[in-house]
Amino acid sequence: MTTLMPLMVHCGTPPHKSINSILDAISAAVKGAPKGQWIWGWGAGPAGLEENRRLTRWELDELAPDNPVCILSIVHAATANSAALKLAGINRYTPDPATGKILRDDSGEPN
Repeated sequence: MTTLMPLMVHCGTPPHKSINSILDAISAAVKGAPKGQWIWGWGAGPAGLEENRRLTRWELDELAPDNPVCILSIVHAATANSAALKLAGINRYTPDPATGKILRDDSGEPN
């Protein structure tokens, strides 16, 4: 069952300076969430992070295999875990939207 009211997590810089710091904040939210409840984050982006990269689907999957997670960037981008992508109907065969791009790993999986 999917709970419609999401938990919100601030993922921006500041306060976060690293991917691990953001992942810790998401992990804390997941621990208090029932299975299926959405976790939404905002403010994430590579600028200002020590790693200078975005979160990945795989990192979010590790933290929240039973909760859909979507982290909005400070620009027009988002990173989602496998549960969220499944609910959105996005998979390796989903074409890029007319005004955007689904980033994919080397095997073609959305990441």
